[in-house]
Formats: sequence, C-alpha cells, structure tokens
Amino acid sequence: MTNQYNIPDYIIRGIEKAIEISLNCKNEDEEIHPKVGVVLIRDENIVETAYRGEIE
Repeated sequence: MTNQYNIPDYIIRGIEKAIEISLNCKNEDEEIHPKVGVVLIRDENIVETAYRGEIE
C-alpha cells in the first residue's frame, strides 16, 4: 500500500480498470447517460468486467 489512504493496491487496480472500461459505454439513445464500468474482484484478482451497453 503506497497511497495516503492505505487502500490496498488490488482495490486501486480495480478502480482504475472500472474507469478504463467505462470509456467503452454505448448510448442507448440521444439522451445523456452515465458511463458505468464494473469490476468483480475475488481473492485480490480481477475476475470479470462489464460496462453499460455491453450486451444489447
């Protein structure tokens, strides 16, 4: 842990990955929608990821 809040490194990696994959979001229509990235972490490893609009 090298951050000022003592957050474990695997959590930081998960947050960074969620932000990264949220950039792949697809709009359903012309309205403004939040960009959402999801990361599943198990035993300190990223197991699965998803983002809004991935499944149509």
